Amino acid sequence: MELRGDDRAVTVQIGAVLLFGILIIALATFQATVVPDQNASTEFEHSLDAQQGMADLRNALLSAGSSGDPASASVPLGTTYEQRTFLINPPPARGSIRTVGTGDPRVNVTLANAVAESPYENARDYWDGDAHTYDTGAIVYTPNYNEYREAPVTVYEHSLVANVYDENRTLERTGQTLIRGSRINLLTINGTLQENGITGESVDARPL
Repeated sequence: MELRGDDRAVTVQIGAVLLFGILIIALATFQATVVPDQNASTEFEHSLDAQQGMADLRNALLSAGSSGDPASASVPLGTTYEQRTFLINPPPARGSIRTVGTGDPRVNVTLANAVAESPYENARDYWDGDAHTYDTGAIVYTPNYNEYREAPVTVYEHSLVANVYDENRTLERTGQTLIRGSRINLLTINGTLQENGITGESVDARPL
């Protein structure tokens, strides 16, 4: 008598292997295409939040300069991505905020030939036409995203917040208060700020 082998389970095994392979291909495709797109969207939304944080910082600086009272604002430096069970995210995106030029004499402000018309003698003695030099500079927020490659650098300088995309393209985020008709409202920045990270950074503005 001849016994025949039973190979009916081979079909089930092959089907399981094919299904597993399809699943792996689907996950790989999702990892390579959908995950970067979703992370780029997260970074784009964070970029908008960071730009608003710089605008809030600008308002805090103007408020401290006009009222004489300290003010503060928070700038979100970086962001994290949504948690994924079977897929992989890059490290959290970091950002930095720093002052530029505040200790550089080449970018300071000098006022000369200014004479005070004031009932206060000390004001007239100080503003007597002699030159007075003040340190100043800019505050720069720089993102370091993993996917959003065209994110701007956001700069505060002379009461104006602007996004700098490249050497030839700049987009204003706020108006300026430096010149109003025949009046010049000069707010200088002194001090050093250098922070890098993921969380929000609170920046304090103290009038001098």
